[in-house]
Amino acid sequence: MELLGIGPLELAFIILIAVIVIGPRDIGKFARGAGRFLNRLYHSEEWKALNQASRNLRTLPNRLAREAALDELEENRQKAEKAGEADRQTAPAATQGGASSRPSWAARLPEPKSGMEAWVAPTDDPPAAENPAKVSEESPSPDPPV
Repeated sequence: MELLGIGPLELAFIILIAVIVIGPRDIGKFARGAGRFLNRLYHSEEWKALNQASRNLRTLPNRLAREAALDELEENRQKAEKAGEADRQTAPAATQGGASSRPSWAARLPEPKSGMEAWVAPTDDPPAAENPAKVSEESPSPDPPV
């Protein structure tokens, strides 16, 4: 198990060096002094400014990419608006003279049918008179031979 990148053997080694250098009697005073120093450091304005700068630098690539994408989307929106206005201006000219209001790339719809043709679905089968029912030779006859 590692805590802040320091394993258990490394932590024991650091404590051993601290006891040797500082001495067993002064280790408590040293720990209290180090704690106060870190508390003042973390609550200082300089530390807050350093953290804010670090956070800004870490998020800078994402922020720049997002802003570039927004700029690109705005350019595409403006191009689409210009194209839409051009289509609206040319649309009245294209529909004059009985022309269809459908775009030239759209598929043509079949003409609407009237009467019985509108109600009957078309089939590819020939009419019944031209297609007599075939009787299979293998089918049993109603009167068996005696």
